[in-house]
Amino acid sequence: MKKLKIFLKVLIIATFMFTSCEKSEVESNSLIGTWALTSVNGQQIQVGVYLKWTFTENTVTVTSDLDCIEVIQYEAIGGILKGIKIISQEGSQCGVSNDNIGEIGPYTIDGNTLSIIITDSELDPPTATFLFTKI
Repeated sequence: MKKLKIFLKVLIIATFMFTSCEKSEVESNSLIGTWALTSVNGQQIQVGVYLKWTFTENTVTVTSDLDCIEVIQYEAIGGILKGIKIISQEGSQCGVSNDNIGEIGPYTIDGNTLSIIITDSELDPPTATFLFTKI
């Protein structure tokens, strides 16, 4: 149950942190597509739990097993993901809208694997590494 609570906190934080404006074309192109979460801090995701991020050139649509779909404007510059603003939210389990989302964290892409490191003092542990696979 504790792992699920941590995952949900990270999910909420992650959904509030994505956006794009003046990112480099190379970074934008490498993110475009749909990425499915496969692990957090090296631990596989539990059956029934899912998180997908679908990137376009300047937005990411976040879907999960929660009743919430968010479209967020993001920026990816110098290997850092930053959320600009939430464009839309739909569902009963969405968090509060935030127009100044801020830095999500550093990310790397290796083939079909996207790794994002998110730091938040409310998490236990305060830093989480999310691994996504491109689908």
